[in-house]
Amino acid sequence: MPCIIILAKAILSGLAMAIPMGPVGVLCLRRTLVQGRWAGMLPGLGAAAADGLYSLIAVLGISSISGWLIEAESWLRPAGGLFLLVLGGHALLTRRPHEKQVEEKPAWLGGLSMGFALTISNPLMLVGISAVFVAIGLADDLAAHAFGPGLAVAGVFTGSALWFLILSLFAGWFGKTISQPRIKQLNWATGAALGLMGAVILWNSLV
Repeated sequence: MPCIIILAKAILSGLAMAIPMGPVGVLCLRRTLVQGRWAGMLPGLGAAAADGLYSLIAVLGISSISGWLIEAESWLRPAGGLFLLVLGGHALLTRRPHEKQVEEKPAWLGGLSMGFALTISNPLMLVGISAVFVAIGLADDLAAHAFGPGLAVAGVFTGSALWFLILSLFAGWFGKTISQPRIKQLNWATGAALGLMGAVILWNSLV
């Protein structure tokens, strides 16, 4: 029973970290509309991997790594903001391909790396996931079970990935119910949102 409780709490933690609509969520929506559900899911899996890595650092208490990440925020955050600006600009300048021209097998490495990079560029996620662990009592449970850290990491990854799966499935269903011109408008809107997020992050990290 303790294993199930730890895993359930970790899954909830992963969901709590992923549900707020951030850059990766918008990227999932845009890629789903343009390339399909699988392409939209890939950045979410990358983000889930980064969430899992942050949870691993949190549960193991690797102070040297966590300290370095917090100190590196001064350049990680601007880099993430610049990356979002480039993604948003590319989305606005690229016309949506015709349905027959969409790749059936999108490049998986590019999608995974985008989601991972956008999430890992925000070291405050480490603080957030640590706070969630404490808030739901998971921090205390981990000390009482030998497999606690492994279950926590697996649960956070599962919860985060589950949310992005739901998001990409919903976006795929929604995309099939609207007209092609409307999808093009949504593609531009999500591209503009990515660029705006990048501009805000870049501005806040430099001023």
